[in-house]
Amino acid sequence: MKEYIVVPGCLWDGAADGAVSGQAVLIRDGVVRRIGPKAELVKEAPGAQLLEDADWLMLPAFVNAHDHGRGMSPISFGTPDQALEVWLQDLNKLPAIPHYDACFYDGVRLASAGVGTVLHSHNPNNFGDICQEMI
Repeated sequence: MKEYIVVPGCLWDGAADGAVSGQAVLIRDGVVRRIGPKAELVKEAPGAQLLEDADWLMLPAFVNAHDHGRGMSPISFGTPDQALEVWLQDLNKLPAIPHYDACFYDGVRLASAGVGTVLHSHNPNNFGDICQEMI
């Protein structure tokens, strides 16, 4: 069982009253177990590895309202971010990346940016194979 106590300089748990200092997060086996004062968490888990840095800001994971899992942003293939009707036809410029690889890469990109939840809106490479792509 791996245990960590993360002590950032400032922590925001998503509450409306904003970020606070002096709080720590107990993580056990990759799951956040408790948020509380550092001293309390050290007593609760004396063998936990302490990770502390006053320059850290800790936030909840971000939520992305939707993503198409293309693996590439429209900007990367020369389509500026404008109204949908203006650039929709430019999606044909996107190379046919295998759908699983594109979604996986996109998920890794989102997770590395701090996104913990996303709604995947699938646009198939081939509408004739949409059932196979959804598996």
